[in-house]
Amino acid sequence: TLTDTDSDNLVSNSEVVTLTATFSESMSATPTLSLTGIVSDAEMTATASDSIWTYTWTVSGSTVTSTTATVSGTDLAGNAYSGTDSITFTIDNSNPTLVSFTDSDTDNYVNDYTNVTLSATFP
Repeated sequence: TLTDTDSDNLVSNSEVVTLTATFSESMSATPTLSLTGIVSDAEMTATASDSIWTYTWTVSGSTVTSTTATVSGTDLAGNAYSGTDSITFTIDNSNPTLVSFTDSDTDNYVNDYTNVTLSATFP
């Protein structure tokens, strides 16, 4: 099972995401993780269990707008992991470029007792 610490899998620069691979058996060698277009076969970090491994990913200024995490590894008997678990992340490093302002005052003349609601919309 492959899980991560980002609830919506929408990430941007400098976010830190921890990915955890929980295998059904102990792994004999260090499993690896790949993020398409970013990193291939990066070694995962051991935990107190030989079947649970983690990888910490700090999102950087890549031009990639989407990446899929996959893992590989080998169990104690030398059998390669054959599962297909993966997680796809959307990477949004674009700054908003448009904003629309509106207010609740129709004539835009106010005094000390006027309540005005200002709204900003980022389309």
